[in-house]
Amino acid sequence: MYLNDNRKLNHKTEWINKNNMGYIIKHQDEMRKYVPVNGSFDIENSESGFKMAEREIKDIISAKVYLLALAFYESDKYANPESDQEKLMKKLVEYIQAPFSNYAIYDGFIWKILNVNNSSITIITGDNEKSPNKGQLIEAKEDLLEKTWAFVADLIDFLNENEDAIVDSDNKVWKESEQYKKIAADVFDGYRDFDEFLGIDKSAVFFMKTNAIRQRIVDDELDVRLGDISEVLNAENKDEKLIRKIKRFMVFRTTAIACEELAITNLPATIRQTYDREIYAAGGKEDSMIKTKIAKHYHIKADDILKGIDLYQNSKKKLTTNETFTTDFENTPDADDKFFNAV
Repeated sequence: MYLNDNRKLNHKTEWINKNNMGYIIKHQDEMRKYVPVNGSFDIENSESGFKMAEREIKDIISAKVYLLALAFYESDKYANPESDQEKLMKKLVEYIQAPFSNYAIYDGFIWKILNVNNSSITIITGDNEKSPNKGQLIEAKEDLLEKTWAFVADLIDFLNENEDAIVDSDNKVWKESEQYKKIAADVFDGYRDFDEFLGIDKSAVFFMKTNAIRQRIVDDELDVRLGDISEVLNAENKDEKLIRKIKRFMVFRTTAIACEELAITNLPATIRQTYDREIYAAGGKEDSMIKTKIAKHYHIKADDILKGIDLYQNSKKKLTTNETFTTDFENTPDADDKFFNAV
Protein backbone atom coordinates (compact mmCIF):
# COMPACT_ATOMS: atom_id res chain seq x y z
CA MET A 1 0.00 0.00 0.00
CA TYR A 2 2.40 2.70 1.21
CA LEU A 3 5.53 0.63 1.69
CA ASN A 4 7.73 -0.89 -0.97
CA ASP A 5 11.17 -2.45 -1.06
CA ASN A 6 12.80 0.73 -2.33
CA ARG A 7 11.33 2.65 0.61
CA LYS A 8 12.69 0.09 3.05
CA LEU A 9 16.19 0.57 1.71
CA ASN A 10 16.14 4.34 1.55
CA HIS A 11 14.15 5.45 4.58
CA LYS A 12 17.21 6.34 6.67
CA THR A 13 18.97 8.48 4.09
CA GLU A 14 16.07 10.11 2.27
CA TRP A 15 15.96 13.86 2.90
CA ILE A 16 12.69 15.27 1.58
CA ASN A 17 13.46 18.88 2.42
CA LYS A 18 15.65 20.98 4.65
CA ASN A 19 13.61 20.28 7.77
CA ASN A 20 13.16 16.55 7.27
CA MET A 21 15.66 13.86 8.24
CA GLY A 22 13.56 10.95 6.98
CA TYR A 23 12.01 10.40 10.41
CA ILE A 24 8.39 10.45 11.51
CA ILE A 25 8.67 14.03 12.81
CA LYS A 26 9.36 16.95 10.47
CA HIS A 27 8.38 20.12 12.28
CA GLN A 28 8.58 21.74 15.70
CA ASP A 29 4.80 22.11 15.76
CA GLU A 30 4.44 18.34 15.59
CA MET A 31 6.78 17.88 18.54
CA ARG A 32 5.07 20.58 20.58
CA LYS A 33 1.88 18.50 20.57
CA TYR A 34 3.61 15.94 22.77
CA VAL A 35 6.59 17.60 24.48
CA PRO A 36 7.22 21.25 25.50
CA VAL A 37 9.86 22.68 23.16
CA ASN A 38 10.07 26.38 22.34
CA GLY A 39 10.45 28.07 18.96
CA SER A 40 14.24 28.05 19.14
CA PHE A 41 14.42 24.26 19.27
CA ASP A 42 16.63 23.13 16.39
CA ILE A 43 15.12 20.00 14.95
CA GLU A 44 17.90 19.64 12.36
CA ASN A 45 20.50 19.22 15.10
CA SER A 46 18.58 16.43 16.81
CA GLU A 47 19.76 13.60 14.58
CA SER A 48 21.23 11.59 17.46
CA GLY A 49 18.07 11.75 19.58
CA PHE A 50 15.86 11.03 16.57
CA LYS A 51 17.94 8.03 15.57
CA MET A 52 17.78 6.55 19.07
CA ALA A 53 14.03 7.20 19.27
CA GLU A 54 13.50 5.46 15.94
CA ARG A 55 15.59 2.53 17.10
CA GLU A 56 13.61 2.22 20.33
CA ILE A 57 10.22 2.39 18.59
CA LYS A 58 11.25 -0.18 15.99
CA ASP A 59 12.39 -2.54 18.71
CA ILE A 60 9.03 -2.28 20.46
CA ILE A 61 6.55 -2.40 17.56
CA SER A 62 8.76 -3.93 14.81
CA ALA A 63 10.53 -2.22 11.93
CA LYS A 64 7.73 -3.16 9.51
CA VAL A 65 5.03 -1.37 11.48
CA TYR A 66 7.23 1.69 11.95
CA LEU A 67 8.21 1.83 8.28
CA LEU A 68 4.61 1.40 7.17
CA ALA A 69 3.60 4.38 9.30
CA LEU A 70 6.60 6.40 8.12
CA ALA A 71 5.81 5.71 4.45
CA PHE A 72 2.23 6.90 4.96
CA TYR A 73 3.48 9.96 6.84
CA GLU A 74 5.61 10.92 3.84
CA SER A 75 2.85 10.22 1.33
CA ASP A 76 0.38 12.72 -0.14
CA LYS A 77 -2.43 11.02 1.73
CA TYR A 78 -1.20 12.03 5.18
CA ALA A 79 -2.33 15.68 5.04
CA ASN A 80 -5.86 14.84 3.87
CA PRO A 81 -6.80 11.22 4.59
CA GLU A 82 -10.07 10.21 2.94
CA SER A 83 -10.74 6.51 3.45
CA ASP A 84 -11.16 4.82 6.83
CA GLN A 85 -7.87 3.02 6.26
CA GLU A 86 -6.04 6.30 5.62
CA LYS A 87 -7.57 7.85 8.74
CA LEU A 88 -6.46 4.81 10.72
CA MET A 89 -2.93 5.17 9.37
CA LYS A 90 -2.85 8.85 10.33
CA LYS A 91 -3.81 7.88 13.88
CA LEU A 92 -1.04 5.28 13.91
CA VAL A 93 1.48 7.96 12.90
CA GLU A 94 0.30 10.20 15.74
CA TYR A 95 0.45 7.36 18.26
CA ILE A 96 4.08 6.80 17.20
CA GLN A 97 4.98 10.50 17.18
CA ALA A 98 4.05 10.88 20.86
CA PRO A 99 6.64 8.48 22.37
CA PHE A 100 9.10 9.27 19.55
CA SER A 101 9.14 12.99 20.43
CA ASN A 102 9.59 12.47 24.15
CA TYR A 103 12.30 9.85 23.77
CA ALA A 104 14.20 11.95 21.20
CA ILE A 105 14.37 14.86 23.65
CA TYR A 106 15.16 12.51 26.53
CA ASP A 107 18.07 10.89 24.71
CA GLY A 108 19.58 14.17 23.57
CA PHE A 109 18.70 16.01 26.77
CA ILE A 110 22.18 16.65 28.14
CA TRP A 111 23.49 18.00 24.83
CA LYS A 112 20.79 20.66 24.77
CA ILE A 113 22.33 22.28 27.85
CA LEU A 114 26.04 21.63 27.25
CA ASN A 115 28.40 23.31 24.81
CA VAL A 116 31.25 20.99 23.86
CA ASN A 117 34.34 22.38 22.12
CA ASN A 118 38.00 21.44 21.78
CA SER A 119 39.05 23.01 25.05
CA SER A 120 36.10 22.76 27.43
CA ILE A 121 32.52 21.79 28.22
CA THR A 122 30.28 24.64 29.35
CA ILE A 123 26.61 25.13 30.15
CA ILE A 124 24.54 26.90 27.52
CA THR A 125 22.53 29.86 28.85
CA GLY A 126 20.62 32.66 27.15
CA ASP A 127 20.74 36.32 28.13
CA ASN A 128 17.59 36.08 30.25
CA GLU A 129 17.78 32.39 31.17
CA LYS A 130 19.00 30.63 34.27
CA SER A 131 20.52 27.17 34.31
CA PRO A 132 18.44 24.52 36.14
CA ASN A 133 19.89 22.83 39.18
CA LYS A 134 20.71 19.12 39.24
CA GLY A 135 17.41 18.18 40.87
CA GLN A 136 15.40 19.99 38.20
CA LEU A 137 17.36 18.30 35.42
CA ILE A 138 16.77 14.86 36.93
CA GLU A 139 13.07 15.60 37.36
CA ALA A 140 12.74 16.82 33.76
CA LYS A 141 14.49 13.73 32.35
CA GLU A 142 12.37 11.41 34.49
CA ASP A 143 9.22 13.15 33.26
CA LEU A 144 10.28 12.72 29.63
CA LEU A 145 11.00 9.03 30.16
CA GLU A 146 7.75 8.45 32.05
CA LYS A 147 5.73 10.12 29.30
CA THR A 148 7.57 8.09 26.65
CA TRP A 149 6.61 4.80 28.28
CA ALA A 150 3.03 5.96 28.91
CA PHE A 151 2.65 6.91 25.23
CA VAL A 152 4.13 3.53 24.23
CA ALA A 153 1.40 1.81 26.26
CA ASP A 154 -1.20 3.84 24.33
CA LEU A 155 0.48 2.82 21.07
CA ILE A 156 0.45 -0.89 21.96
CA ASP A 157 -3.22 -0.66 22.95
CA PHE A 158 -4.02 1.00 19.61
CA LEU A 159 -2.15 -1.67 17.65
CA ASN A 160 -3.89 -4.48 19.51
CA GLU A 161 -7.31 -2.91 19.02
CA ASN A 162 -6.62 -2.66 15.27
CA GLU A 163 -4.50 -5.77 14.81
CA ASP A 164 -6.46 -6.89 11.74
CA ALA A 165 -6.58 -3.42 10.18
CA ILE A 166 -2.90 -2.42 10.25
CA VAL A 167 -2.09 -3.92 6.87
CA ASP A 168 0.21 -3.54 3.90
CA SER A 169 -0.74 -5.43 0.73
CA ASP A 170 -3.13 -7.54 2.83
CA ASN A 171 -0.33 -8.49 5.23
CA LYS A 172 -1.27 -7.81 8.84
CA VAL A 173 2.07 -6.23 9.74
CA TRP A 174 1.48 -5.93 13.49
CA LYS A 175 -0.30 -9.25 13.94
CA GLU A 176 2.40 -11.04 11.94
CA SER A 177 5.32 -9.36 13.73
CA GLU A 178 7.59 -11.25 16.11
CA GLN A 179 6.70 -8.75 18.83
CA TYR A 180 2.99 -9.56 18.57
CA LYS A 181 3.60 -13.31 18.42
CA LYS A 182 5.70 -13.18 21.58
CA ILE A 183 2.94 -11.33 23.40
CA ALA A 184 0.33 -13.82 22.14
CA ALA A 185 2.40 -16.78 23.38
CA ASP A 186 3.16 -15.23 26.77
CA VAL A 187 1.98 -16.55 30.11
CA PHE A 188 0.27 -13.20 30.62
CA ASP A 189 -2.48 -11.67 28.55
CA GLY A 190 -0.53 -8.47 27.93
CA TYR A 191 1.08 -5.90 30.20
CA ARG A 192 -2.16 -5.07 32.02
CA ASP A 193 -2.51 -8.69 33.13
CA PHE A 194 1.07 -8.60 34.43
CA ASP A 195 0.30 -5.36 36.27
CA GLU A 196 -2.63 -7.01 38.04
CA PHE A 197 -0.18 -9.27 39.90
CA LEU A 198 2.62 -6.77 40.51
CA GLY A 199 2.27 -3.06 39.86
CA ILE A 200 4.68 -2.07 37.10
CA ASP A 201 3.00 1.29 36.43
CA LYS A 202 1.28 -0.35 33.45
CA SER A 203 4.61 -0.24 31.62
CA ALA A 204 4.16 -1.90 28.24
CA VAL A 205 7.87 -1.31 27.57
CA PHE A 206 8.96 -3.24 30.67
CA PHE A 207 6.59 -6.06 29.79
CA MET A 208 7.87 -6.35 26.23
CA LYS A 209 11.54 -6.03 27.14
CA THR A 210 11.21 -8.85 29.67
CA ASN A 211 9.59 -11.35 27.29
CA ALA A 212 12.84 -13.30 26.84
CA ILE A 213 13.34 -13.35 30.61
CA ARG A 214 9.90 -14.87 31.13
CA GLN A 215 10.59 -17.53 28.52
CA ARG A 216 13.79 -18.49 30.35
CA ILE A 217 11.89 -18.74 33.62
CA VAL A 218 9.30 -21.01 32.01
CA ASP A 219 12.02 -23.24 30.53
CA ASP A 220 14.22 -23.39 33.64
CA GLU A 221 11.77 -23.37 36.54
CA LEU A 222 8.20 -24.12 35.46
CA ASP A 223 8.30 -26.69 32.66
CA VAL A 224 10.51 -28.97 34.78
CA ARG A 225 7.88 -28.88 37.54
CA LEU A 226 4.61 -28.69 35.64
CA GLY A 227 5.34 -30.06 32.18
CA ASP A 228 4.36 -27.97 29.18
CA ILE A 229 3.14 -24.74 30.78
CA SER A 230 0.98 -23.94 27.75
CA GLU A 231 -1.07 -27.08 28.46
CA VAL A 232 -1.66 -25.87 32.03
CA LEU A 233 -2.76 -22.44 30.82
CA ASN A 234 -4.97 -23.74 28.01
CA ALA A 235 -6.43 -26.87 29.62
CA GLU A 236 -10.13 -27.48 29.13
CA ASN A 237 -10.63 -27.65 32.90
CA LYS A 238 -8.19 -24.99 34.04
CA ASP A 239 -6.76 -25.08 37.53
CA GLU A 240 -7.31 -21.37 38.20
CA LYS A 241 -5.65 -21.56 41.60
CA LEU A 242 -2.46 -23.00 40.08
CA ILE A 243 -2.49 -20.48 37.21
CA ARG A 244 -2.75 -17.63 39.70
CA LYS A 245 0.21 -19.01 41.66
CA ILE A 246 2.20 -19.34 38.42
CA LYS A 247 1.53 -15.74 37.45
CA ARG A 248 2.38 -14.43 40.91
CA PHE A 249 5.67 -16.33 40.78
CA MET A 250 6.39 -15.08 37.27
CA VAL A 251 5.94 -11.38 38.06
CA PHE A 252 8.35 -11.48 41.00
CA ARG A 253 11.00 -13.63 39.28
CA THR A 254 10.77 -11.57 36.09
CA THR A 255 11.19 -8.32 37.98
CA ALA A 256 14.11 -9.69 40.00
CA ILE A 257 16.03 -10.78 36.90
CA ALA A 258 15.12 -7.54 35.10
CA CYS A 259 16.65 -5.54 37.96
CA GLU A 260 19.86 -7.51 37.46
CA GLU A 261 20.00 -7.40 33.67
CA LEU A 262 18.13 -4.39 32.25
CA ALA A 263 19.21 -0.77 32.18
CA ILE A 264 17.59 1.24 34.96
CA THR A 265 15.73 3.32 32.35
CA ASN A 266 13.80 0.24 31.20
CA LEU A 267 12.51 -0.57 34.68
CA PRO A 268 9.11 0.66 35.92
CA ALA A 269 8.98 4.09 37.55
CA THR A 270 8.35 2.66 41.03
CA ILE A 271 11.58 0.65 40.84
CA ARG A 272 13.53 3.60 39.43
CA GLN A 273 12.30 5.69 42.36
CA THR A 274 13.39 2.98 44.81
CA TYR A 275 16.78 2.97 43.09
CA ASP A 276 17.06 6.76 43.44
CA ARG A 277 16.17 6.58 47.13
CA GLU A 278 18.86 3.97 47.71
CA ILE A 279 21.40 6.16 45.92
CA TYR A 280 20.39 9.12 48.08
CA ALA A 281 20.75 6.99 51.21
CA ALA A 282 24.21 5.96 50.03
CA GLY A 283 25.29 9.58 49.81
CA GLY A 284 24.58 10.03 46.12
CA LYS A 285 26.92 7.28 44.95
CA GLU A 286 25.67 4.97 42.22
CA ASP A 287 26.50 1.36 42.95
CA SER A 288 25.69 -1.80 40.99
CA MET A 289 24.97 -3.48 44.31
CA ILE A 290 21.88 -1.28 44.70
CA LYS A 291 20.18 -3.05 41.79
CA THR A 292 21.29 -6.38 43.25
CA LYS A 293 19.75 -5.44 46.60
CA ILE A 294 16.43 -4.54 44.94
CA ALA A 295 16.53 -7.74 42.87
CA LYS A 296 17.08 -9.84 46.01
CA HIS A 297 13.82 -8.56 47.47
CA TYR A 298 11.88 -9.86 44.45
CA HIS A 299 13.85 -13.13 44.30
CA ILE A 300 12.97 -13.95 47.93
CA LYS A 301 9.28 -13.40 47.22
CA ALA A 302 9.48 -15.50 44.05
CA ASP A 303 11.22 -18.35 45.94
CA ASP A 304 8.46 -18.39 48.55
CA ILE A 305 5.73 -18.56 45.90
CA LEU A 306 7.60 -21.31 44.03
CA LYS A 307 7.71 -23.37 47.23
CA GLY A 308 3.97 -22.83 47.49
CA ILE A 309 3.53 -24.17 43.94
CA ASP A 310 5.52 -27.29 44.84
CA LEU A 311 3.45 -27.85 47.98
CA TYR A 312 0.22 -27.32 46.06
CA GLN A 313 1.25 -29.82 43.37
CA ASN A 314 2.31 -32.38 45.99
CA SER A 315 -1.01 -32.03 47.81
CA LYS A 316 -2.85 -32.63 44.52
CA LYS A 317 -0.78 -35.76 43.89
CA LYS A 318 -1.54 -37.10 47.37
CA LEU A 319 -5.22 -36.41 46.87
CA THR A 320 -5.17 -38.21 43.52
CA THR A 321 -3.33 -41.17 45.08
CA ASN A 322 -5.86 -41.43 47.91
CA GLU A 323 -8.76 -41.28 45.47
CA THR A 324 -7.22 -44.03 43.36
CA PHE A 325 -6.56 -46.16 46.42
CA THR A 326 -10.13 -45.74 47.69
CA THR A 327 -11.60 -46.60 44.31
CA ASP A 328 -9.44 -49.73 43.94
CA PHE A 329 -10.23 -50.84 47.48
CA GLU A 330 -13.95 -50.50 46.98
CA ASN A 331 -13.83 -52.53 43.78
CA THR A 332 -11.64 -55.30 45.25
CA PRO A 333 -13.20 -58.23 47.14
CA ASP A 334 -12.18 -58.33 50.79
CA ALA A 335 -10.34 -61.29 52.35
CA ASP A 336 -13.52 -63.15 53.26
CA ASP A 337 -14.85 -62.81 49.72
CA LYS A 338 -11.61 -64.21 48.36
CA PHE A 339 -11.76 -67.08 50.83
CA PHE A 340 -15.30 -68.06 49.96
CA ASN A 341 -14.63 -67.77 46.25
CA ALA A 342 -11.66 -70.08 46.63
CA VAL A 343 -13.78 -72.60 48.46
